[in-house]
Amino acid sequence: MSLEEMYTEDLSFEERKEDFAPLILPVKEKSFINQCVVDCSNICGCSKGETRTVYLNDRAASGNFPPNKINNQKYNLITFIPLVLFNQFKQFYNLFFLIICTCQMIPMLRVGLLATYVTPLSFVLTITLIKEAIDDIKRYRRDNEINSEVYKRLDRNGAFIDTESKRIKVGDIIKLEEKRRIPADMILLRTSDERGSLFIKTDQLDGETDWKLRKSLLKTQTILSIEKLGRVSARVQVPVPSRDIYKFQGTFFMSENGLESLGAVDLENTLWANTVLANGTALGLVIYTGRETKAQMNERDPRTKTGKVDNEISSMAFLLFILMMVTAITIMLLRGFTQRWYVALMRYVLLLSYIIPVSLRVNLDLAKTWYSWCISTDKKIPGTIARNTTIPEELGRVQMLFSDKTGTLTQNSMKVRAFCAGESRFDKKDGMEGVQEALCEQFKLDSAPMFKCQNTYRSRRNSQVRVCVMRL
Repeated sequence: MSLEEMYTEDLSFEERKEDFAPLILPVKEKSFINQCVVDCSNICGCSKGETRTVYLNDRAASGNFPPNKINNQKYNLITFIPLVLFNQFKQFYNLFFLIICTCQMIPMLRVGLLATYVTPLSFVLTITLIKEAIDDIKRYRRDNEINSEVYKRLDRNGAFIDTESKRIKVGDIIKLEEKRRIPADMILLRTSDERGSLFIKTDQLDGETDWKLRKSLLKTQTILSIEKLGRVSARVQVPVPSRDIYKFQGTFFMSENGLESLGAVDLENTLWANTVLANGTALGLVIYTGRETKAQMNERDPRTKTGKVDNEISSMAFLLFILMMVTAITIMLLRGFTQRWYVALMRYVLLLSYIIPVSLRVNLDLAKTWYSWCISTDKKIPGTIARNTTIPEELGRVQMLFSDKTGTLTQNSMKVRAFCAGESRFDKKDGMEGVQEALCEQFKLDSAPMFKCQNTYRSRRNSQVRVCVMRL
C-alpha cells in the first residue's frame, strides 16, 4: 500500500467532500453547468462520441452492449478440424509424411503397401485431434463454471434477485461479497464500511499481489436505505472501453428533489472484472461487460503452443530430408538419367523416407499425454492442473526463475538457516548468544548485555540499524 493510500484511508466523509466538490443547482440552471462539463470533457480528450452514458439500475436506457460471457475456447464445431490440421501441417515433420502418403496414392510411384504409410500418420493426427478436443472441452467447462456464477442484482423495488454472471448487463447494480470474483467492470456505489472504503486483489489482472484501496462515491454512500438506492435517478458518463487499467475519468449525475448534483469519478472508484473483493461487501454499478471489460481487452487470442522439443525434431527432420535428397540424387547420378528419370528419383526418395521415423512422433504424443496425466494426479502437488497437454515437457527445461519479490516464491514463510556477521557465520544450532557476541565484537561493542550495547552506541550514525540487527 502506498503512503498516499495509507493516509487517505482514514479520511472521514467531511474531509472527502473536497474531492468530489458536488455542485447543487436548480434544474433550470443545469444547462450552463452541463456546458461547463462538456467543455472540460473536450479539454480532457473525451469529446462527443468518446463517452457513453450508463443509467443507474436501468438496463433499457443504458443501451445494448456485449453479453457478459467469458470464452477462452480456441475452436468451435466448424473450425475444429480445419484449424487443428492446419496447425499440425505447419510443422515440417507432419507435412513431410503427408506428401509421402499422397505420393503413395499414385500407382507409378507406389513402392509398398499404402497402409504402411497412411496408418502411422492417421494415428498421429487422431491422437492430436483427441487431445485438442479434450483440452477445449475443459476450457469450455471452466468458462461455463465462471459464466454460471450467481450474483445478487438489486431491482427497482429494493429487492435482490439471483442473476447468473453471463446475464449481467450494463446498468445493473450488483451486490459483491468478500473473497468473490468481480464479474464485470463496475463503479463502486456503496460499501459495508462507514467510510466507504474497501480493498481488492488485482493479482489476476496486473500480477501485483498487494491489495488496492477503493472508495465508493460519496453521494451514493450517504444514502441510508438500499431500497432508496435502487430507485434513485442517476446516471454516469464514462469513456468508451479501453485497455488502460490505470486511468479512468467519468462524471456522476444524480437528481433529487428537483435538483441535480454532479461529481467526479476516477480510478479509485472503479472495480475491474476478474479482481477479487478482499474485505467486506459492496454494491457496484456495471459499466462494461463481456469483451469490453479491461480484463478481456488485455487478453490475447488463444493460440496453439509449440514446445522446443517439437521445433528441434522438425529441424532435425529437415536436415535428414536434405541428407535423403542428396542420397537419392547421388544414386540417380550413378544409375544415369534415362527416360522418366524423375519417376525413378521419386521412388528412391520414397524408399529412403524411412530415414525419418514416423514412430517418433507417435511415441512423443503418447508420452506428452501420459506426462500431463501424471502431473494432474500427482499427490505430492495437489491441486495442480495441466491445462495444456501439448508442452508438458517444457517444465523440465526451466533453467532460471525471475521474481521481483522473495515472497512470491516463498509465500512469506521462511526459516532462519544461517546468519553471517562480518567474517563469522552461525548456524541455527549456535543460538543467539554466539550471534550477540559476534555482533558486539564486529561493531567493537562491549560483550555486556544487549541493551547496554544499544544504549552506548544509539547516538552514533546508523546505530539504529545495528540495534535492529541485534534484536533479530
